[in-house]
Amino acid sequence: APSRRLPVVLQNAGPGDVAYLDRNQKTLQRLAGVDPPRLLAAGEGDTVVTTVFDVAQGLAWPEGYPGRALANDFWRRWRGHEDELAGDPDARRALEDARRDGDLDVAYVYAGQAVGALRRARPAREVVAEMAAEAERLLARWSAR
Repeated sequence: APSRRLPVVLQNAGPGDVAYLDRNQKTLQRLAGVDPPRLLAAGEGDTVVTTVFDVAQGLAWPEGYPGRALANDFWRRWRGHEDELAGDPDARRALEDARRDGDLDVAYVYAGQAVGALRRARPAREVVAEMAAEAERLLARWSAR
């Protein structure tokens, strides 16, 4: 539940540090570029820590900073072959085309292990109202100390 994570968010966040992906269908589509059923069906074991998608995009992340994404056919094809992938313009185009076309067997969907906690889509207003109410309760409790 969002309210269980809220104390950690409030205690550790600085200005601009918080991005919250709710379980609302439209928000998931807009922010993640993925259809909600794909995320709702995924479990924590469906994610992989990888550099495959970064290499395919030509992103030069420092060593030791992979991303966590849903495993798919593109990842299965290229994992362990990142050097070859880096020099393959056709693979890069295929990834770009897949992102544009919503082909999730090729396109990347960055998602943490918490994707397994997603159970249903809810309206954004419901999620935001729940978070705001919990924030008010926590802030009131903390200011009373």
